Amino acid sequence: MLIVAGIFLFALLISAVFSAFVSLPTQVGVYGWFRRSVNDKNPTVGSVFNTFKGGYYLKTVGFAFLVNLYISLWSLLCLIPGIIKSYEYYMANFIKSENPELSTKRCLEMSKLMTDGHKADLFYLDLSFIGWSILGVFTCGILNIVYVIPYQFSAKAYAYEALKAEAITYGKLTKEDFVCFTGGYYPDEI
Repeated sequence: MLIVAGIFLFALLISAVFSAFVSLPTQVGVYGWFRRSVNDKNPTVGSVFNTFKGGYYLKTVGFAFLVNLYISLWSLLCLIPGIIKSYEYYMANFIKSENPELSTKRCLEMSKLMTDGHKADLFYLDLSFIGWSILGVFTCGILNIVYVIPYQFSAKAYAYEALKAEAITYGKLTKEDFVCFTGGYYPDEI
């Protein structure tokens, strides 16, 4: 029994380390890929892994870990505050993918400003994909991989661009807030 518990804890530790150091930075890269694809930048698939280059890797790991930690801690209070905070921080990955030099605190502040008054809209956006996800179950997940997940990320990227434009228009944020002067994850574009 003790050996089984030890193996379980070891597997849990390996899973947590993999998630923190590989999955979370890759997730920021995926958000960046979709953000760039809706802006007609024609990103390569390899650009998803740019979060591992350019000296931003540890910042990205720390950012992704803290965002997930904050949402988890809010969820401990009750389910509803966790859901509200997850929609408040909804745009943080897009913001970080656009300007990796921003601190985690600044990314969360910017996301909060952008999603102010739009959390319900973002919730409805997520809700609109439930039917597609259910259909994906009937295709053993193939529909989700080929169509639903890319469609969701594209819709979120368009929502990000719309909320970003609105925040700039109404003076909540400036264009300079989103600019990374060193090129960030994409130094070849400066």
